Amino acid sequence: MYKLLSENIMLLKIFPSLLFLFITSCSTFDARFIDSGHAKHPAVRVFLDFEKEVENKNTFEDKLKVFFSPKAIREIETKKGWYRLVYTSSFRALRDGSCEQISLIKKSHSHVLLSCKGPYKFKSPLGLSSNEKMHLKVNIRLFNGNWYLDKAGLTHTMAGGKTSPRSMGLKF
Repeated sequence: MYKLLSENIMLLKIFPSLLFLFITSCSTFDARFIDSGHAKHPAVRVFLDFEKEVENKNTFEDKLKVFFSPKAIREIETKKGWYRLVYTSSFRALRDGSCEQISLIKKSHSHVLLSCKGPYKFKSPLGLSSNEKMHLKVNIRLFNGNWYLDKAGLTHTMAGGKTSPRSMGLKF
């Protein structure tokens, strides 16, 4: 009886520490990832940093270009119109939508293809807007030891999914 009582008292002493450990481990886990191991990849960190930066920006400007490799920046500066969408579609998706589900589709030592799905606010040229669903795919590449965003593609529904989806950027 005494042994059982002392074990229970010991558990009560340890319980607050275990509870704290459990709560802190839950708070550091990003529930948007299908596989929690994907969140640890350094390429994903670049995407998440870009996502935070986009929240504070209205236009695709020079400050956001730091997330792209020097080669990609040179290419972005020469692209005009629709040709630029392969680089700016990730910005548009994160500016007008959000990632509720993130996963890595392909992964190698120097390339990652990231998938982001979630809600998207479509704004028509006529000034109307509607709540839609989006699927963003972003290439992230290793260049000189650093991970950088690369070309991307965005597909989103239109008219509440009643019409065929609209695509911008790369076709995956």
